[in-house]
Amino acid sequence: DITYRGNRNLLNSFSVLRSKLLLASFAAGMLSRTLGRYVGAAGDADEITNKFNVVFGETAESSREFAEGLGSSVGRATSSLMTMMASLQDTFVPLGFAREDAAELSKGLTELTIDVASFQNATDDEVMRRFQSAIVGNHEAVRGYGVILTEARLQQEAVSLGIAESNRELSAQEKVLARVSLIQKGSSDAFGDAINTYDSYQ
Repeated sequence: DITYRGNRNLLNSFSVLRSKLLLASFAAGMLSRTLGRYVGAAGDADEITNKFNVVFGETAESSREFAEGLGSSVGRATSSLMTMMASLQDTFVPLGFAREDAAELSKGLTELTIDVASFQNATDDEVMRRFQSAIVGNHEAVRGYGVILTEARLQQEAVSLGIAESNRELSAQEKVLARVSLIQKGSSDAFGDAINTYDSYQ
């Protein structure tokens, strides 16, 4: 009987020890995954910042401040807005725009992207991709948002903006400016929707 009770106590001790080891192993695994996510997020943030600084150049600081202010007003993370802005900037600069001019276009379209996404019940990323596609010539990408882009309208808008004379073929940059202008005009109903919607849930 003594031997039986001793063995039973020993088995109970092993059972408790095994449970503690399993819990410790589980906790270590969770900690490792959590730390991994933090390390990954930190790495992503560094990459975003590095790309942002490169594509915006001397305008990086003022552009970052714009992202911070916009993020506070519409409930978006600054890093998310910086990613969007850097992507747009990386579209405009290769098209020949000076970084300062490209930065203003990137800011305006980022803000418009958030408004249209809120108004159309779409994601920011989806709207931004469609805007970028339209900017480089895929006019059908924004038709679903009520923005109609045609070559004739581009010509007319360029003349209206004073960036080209009539009956002259537009340059690539002139077409981009006309597209951006028409996208803004076609999205006027969405202006301010992100801020209004965000405030309504506060």
